[in-house]
Amino acid sequence: MRRRNLILFVVFLLVAIGIVVGVLVGFLPKTSQLPDLEIWIVHATEETEWLSAAARRFNQEGHRIGGQRIVVHLEAMDSGDALLNIRDEKFLHPPTAWSPSSMLWVNLLNAEWYPRHGTDLIMRVGQYQATPLVLTPMVLVMWQDRAEVFLNHFGEEPDWDTIQEALAAPEGWKTLGGQADWGYVKFGQTDPVLSNSGLVAITLATYEYFDKIRGLTVAELMDSLYRAWMQSLWRGIVGGYDRASANLMRDMILYGASKYDVIMVYENLVATQMKNAPGRWGTSLRVFYPRLNLWNDHPFCILMADWSSADQKDAALEFQKFLLREDIQKEALRYGFRPANVDVPVVNDDPENPFNLYQEQGLQVQIPRINLVEPPSAEVIRELQALFRQAQP
Repeated sequence: MRRRNLILFVVFLLVAIGIVVGVLVGFLPKTSQLPDLEIWIVHATEETEWLSAAARRFNQEGHRIGGQRIVVHLEAMDSGDALLNIRDEKFLHPPTAWSPSSMLWVNLLNAEWYPRHGTDLIMRVGQYQATPLVLTPMVLVMWQDRAEVFLNHFGEEPDWDTIQEALAAPEGWKTLGGQADWGYVKFGQTDPVLSNSGLVAITLATYEYFDKIRGLTVAELMDSLYRAWMQSLWRGIVGGYDRASANLMRDMILYGASKYDVIMVYENLVATQMKNAPGRWGTSLRVFYPRLNLWNDHPFCILMADWSSADQKDAALEFQKFLLREDIQKEALRYGFRPANVDVPVVNDDPENPFNLYQEQGLQVQIPRINLVEPPSAEVIRELQALFRQAQP
């Protein structure tokens, strides 16, 4: 009996050894190997180049949660479209996180989400709170020859009041002291219903009209004089409303002053496109910072939705931490963004850093003259967008 037990023991031992050897040499599957932990991140279109390079590096580095390798997938989408898709849960790949252009869209999405679910989708405090990734303010960009005429006529840098007055000039540039063949002043901005930069533009114009930096109310937007002022501003906008700031910037450089004399876009777009402008139309671009501004802080928002597991949310948090790493933040400078990590300076020894290259054209490292406005409530944002829709023919 003992001999039989010994034989069985030896047989089982040999089988076990065979299994181990098989795994080691690859003949049998490694049952302990876990599948990849995949997450999808929806992000603003202007983040595409920086985020794509960062995600490739993150995936190559092999970051892990609980033994699973994290794999990040990206999907670029206009902030307005992304809000609607997330709110209505219409997506091919459920996003674990969203990075819109600014906190304006966080306010809007939470306001849309709460009545349906009884909770916010994006946290404002705690481990998963919305966290800025990179910063960029809004700027007014004008062709240098137009800027010289504008400054000579108004005696100050362009802002919403002077832009509005210039758009209403009866003989256009001739009234301002420019050449008659320049025609009327041509101003461009993006669609404030779909595009963040357009939404920020009408927000800043509204704050400028009421001469305040916080506490904007729906009641103020009902003022008839304000509505008439805004509508006259919108009537001066040419070429329709593009959905993307990148297209607006591209068209200004591609078609010159025949398309736009001045536009409002993100600083980072101008910083990266400035190199394409000199000499193309016999003049260069000039950058101005409006007195009132708002940081487009590209918040990384981990969505508190049940379509993502706890591990996926933690994986998104790991990617967020990676994006705030000093070396990744330094790379953001190459795309014209200001780092959200305070340990990374805007100016460095990188010869490709646009903040080193274009200070003479108005790109500023420090912007002392601006006042930062408070992102308005969702109710105010909705009313601004409704006012815009009503003003369209």
